[in-house]
Amino acid sequence: MHVVLFHKRTLVSMMVSLSLFSLNSYSKTKDNTTDLGQIQVADNLEKDQQGYAQVYEKDVANIYLGKALIERYQGVSPADLFKSAIGVYSGEARNGGALDPNIRGIQGQGRIPVTVDGTEQAITVYRGYSGASNRNYIDSNLISSIYIEKGPSLNPNIKTGIGGGVAIKTLDIRDIVPIGESFGINFKGDISNNATGYKDIYTNMIEEYRYYPKFYQQNAYIIDPALEITPKKSKIENFQDYSFRLGVGFEKEKFNLLFAYAIREKGNYFAGKRNVEEYSKVDEQLLNSVYIMDGKRHFEPYLPFIAHIYRPGNEVPNTSNRNRSFLVKGTLFPQQTHRFSINYRYTDLLFGDIMPSRLSWVRYQENLVNQWPLANITQQAGTLTYQYKPEDKKTDLLLRLWGNLTLGHTNTRGGKPREPKMVDFRASRNTRWDPSIDTGFLDTASLYQDNNRYGVDFSSLFKLSPQFSISFSGQYQLEKLDSHELELPMGFDFVTEGRAGQRHEVNLALATDWKPLPWFVMNIGGKYHYYHLTDTFLNNKRKNRVKNYEKTAPIRGYLISYRRVLTPEEYLLYRAVNKIDVDTLPDELKNYRSSAELSKKIRDFQQAVLVYPEGGALLEEIKEQVARPYLQRIQHDMEHEDFLRNNHGKMQIKNAKAIPMKREFSLWLFDENGVLLKSKNILLNGFLDMEEKVPHPVTGS
Repeated sequence: MHVVLFHKRTLVSMMVSLSLFSLNSYSKTKDNTTDLGQIQVADNLEKDQQGYAQVYEKDVANIYLGKALIERYQGVSPADLFKSAIGVYSGEARNGGALDPNIRGIQGQGRIPVTVDGTEQAITVYRGYSGASNRNYIDSNLISSIYIEKGPSLNPNIKTGIGGGVAIKTLDIRDIVPIGESFGINFKGDISNNATGYKDIYTNMIEEYRYYPKFYQQNAYIIDPALEITPKKSKIENFQDYSFRLGVGFEKEKFNLLFAYAIREKGNYFAGKRNVEEYSKVDEQLLNSVYIMDGKRHFEPYLPFIAHIYRPGNEVPNTSNRNRSFLVKGTLFPQQTHRFSINYRYTDLLFGDIMPSRLSWVRYQENLVNQWPLANITQQAGTLTYQYKPEDKKTDLLLRLWGNLTLGHTNTRGGKPREPKMVDFRASRNTRWDPSIDTGFLDTASLYQDNNRYGVDFSSLFKLSPQFSISFSGQYQLEKLDSHELELPMGFDFVTEGRAGQRHEVNLALATDWKPLPWFVMNIGGKYHYYHLTDTFLNNKRKNRVKNYEKTAPIRGYLISYRRVLTPEEYLLYRAVNKIDVDTLPDELKNYRSSAELSKKIRDFQQAVLVYPEGGALLEEIKEQVARPYLQRIQHDMEHEDFLRNNHGKMQIKNAKAIPMKREFSLWLFDENGVLLKSKNILLNGFLDMEEKVPHPVTGS
């Protein structure tokens, strides 16, 4: 079995926390007080009040969001859940239908874990030039509370990374059944008018684009009319944003049971109409920098030009959400000290999803914008929990088994939903088609993935004395990722074929809490993190000897380039090659091709030059890499591209403001310890005089 293992990462961290309470405040209250120990709160209103109060009692920056607050400001997408959380945001707020938490500027895979009832689900998706996004899919209509910690901690009730953590809890029995009752029904609904109906775009993949006269071809770019819409205008009767939730609960002395079903449909929202000038007016200098083609100014859909494309009051495409969710929870109390809980959650999400780089491929002059087919996520999650908590409160044990199965179809492969395998340039010139060109369609946007996670969590708290307690917690997780591969023709390097692999992760934490004095608390603990990753996709490619997946040689260093001013002699050679002011050239250079010596001299001038003081000590392998033909082509091409080209692109017209320069190369190699030393870089170690003044090759000044 051929296996590629990534580096094993082990992280051990130590945390020490001191909490000092005011002696005056203690002295005022130490009389006539009774320590009630830990109190279990049964009412949800009191639970939220306690959650808000505990924010100020913990030794880590944290935020608590209660049910009433979440439902009052639910917003239009999952990202709006963080609206009330200071310093916490979500990437891709209006596209993608998921949470991508950002806490104090830290964001990304593993940095801020998001758990829902103890289960974890996150998948990293490719966003082209915009990098990657770490999506956590959730139906906000089922949430009871959110607890956020800003930074790593030893709290066994929340999983944190280097940036913090987000722990989400779904509805529980107290959200449905009031205290003292055995049965309850809860219904919640809302409706809004700032949205249109969501659009499910259909694309016919059978034929090829040359059969469709409405396809718009501009050089190598194909504009697909099936992916364009004329956005609707906002109207007061557009009530296309609505949701409802129905919950039913039963509670007896030894058990309780909860069922909940939630649905939400929200189409594309409408852009605002106020303060439009802030998103459309730009100064003249910035306006002149915008790319102009065919005499038309082409804006991109980003600030400060966004209102030119997504016009005030118009529908904003790819922002819709449609959620269907079902939740079942049950708890069994065979004894007062033992609790068994089971939880199952099913969620089906349909949402707008488009690659950021494709937003600019619009014909906004005709009021046309891109609307891609909707993405779909189906998720199943379940937990089985056992908790032991005796009446003396000296021990608290918890064991949880959980799993999360996610089946996804997203527009994150890198291409477009319908793209021709090849472009027939004859067709764009209204001439006869080239029958040898295959212009059949490919779906280079859709990526089908299976992301499954299974885990075991345990935690224990032992109160050894009234002043000292110790807690130990651990988590194990197995993640498997698989995706459907796509056979791609040549030239589709920007499209990913797929990803597959599996990962094992272990977290262990130990924390102690010592309170020798009423006003003094010391917390000491440490955390151990380990993971082991196998790239199954890459292993299979190498096992089957697929081209372009071979092992590559290790990086020995970097080839760095720089340009220097031509000498007067080199400038004459440069003029001879490019036929610049030929009449004033020396006679032997006017017909240099007749002289073998001059021809060789000019060829040497055109070739790339390696400047490396220790060139004799280079390995033959490195010398061969440096001497590759493309380096010579770079030198020649850069001469024609950069130096004496005028506004019309002609080399024959002399431009006195340009300084002709020659590109040279050097090496910056790693030493035996894998370090790039400043002393080995000729641009930094003084080998080249960066302040040297030389004659201007054109004017001689």
